[in-house]
Amino acid sequence: MVYLSKEVEYLSTNNIVEALTLLSKYKGAVVLAGGQTLIQSMRIGHSNAEVLVDINKIGELSYIKMNDDNVLSVGSLTRHAELEKSSLVRTEFPALYDTISMCCDPQVRNRGTIGGSVASALPSSNYSSVLLLADATIIARSLKGVKTYASRTFFKSALTTVLSEGEIITGIEFPDFEGRKSSAFAQQNITANSPPIANAAASIVVESGKISHVRVALGGVTPSPVRLDNVENDLLGKKISEEQLREASKLTGQGLKSFSDANASKEYRLSMANVLVFRALRRAYDRFRGVDI
Repeated sequence: MVYLSKEVEYLSTNNIVEALTLLSKYKGAVVLAGGQTLIQSMRIGHSNAEVLVDINKIGELSYIKMNDDNVLSVGSLTRHAELEKSSLVRTEFPALYDTISMCCDPQVRNRGTIGGSVASALPSSNYSSVLLLADATIIARSLKGVKTYASRTFFKSALTTVLSEGEIITGIEFPDFEGRKSSAFAQQNITANSPPIANAAASIVVESGKISHVRVALGGVTPSPVRLDNVENDLLGKKISEEQLREASKLTGQGLKSFSDANASKEYRLSMANVLVFRALRRAYDRFRGVDI
């Protein structure tokens, strides 16, 4: 049994249009998906929700598929555990698989959804850096129609996105890019089941001994995730070596404004960021050359 800080009205639907109508009709209505972040927020009085619109019965929002243009498409109600079990995810986008294999406890994996996690915009979310790595597209729907958002501009700050009132995330698309199949992810936790204080995602392609394509994204260190253009630019065209990856990783904290909380100081986050970027880059390179699957 879950005890909330105040009484709320609970509504459930198996239809996306009805869900959008309920959101529009009731003041203070919020979407209930996996509820792993929302319910905890309500328990401690940090949410102003007055009506819960449960969308868990909308089966059309749970799917994992590859589109004709090699875009990996994931429905917003897809559970973390379903992503972890997907051979398609593991083969086509291993960094996304990594995020789940390193994520949370079994209860959260079995209840939490990718859409709910992305919408919550927690700095500690594993998904955020992977979305930026892939230049993913977030698909949202309202009574006005369907709208798409680029991942680079989707997260405004901690707990805040560009979603408009009355919109529900319905899916996320991960386009194909050089190095997607050898991408990697790294994170740092205080304990095994605690939220990560920092995470990094990377992909790398090497041709004739030189880095021809590279992407790096960072989460948990700043209020919203970032692509590390400076690290990418430093590595592009360079001769591949572990030392080269290590030196470029040292540029990670340049210009970043971190934050402190109960889990870690901003100084520690920034110091760990360098380490995690190096680990993600090294693992991505190992996967590219077939050493680490």
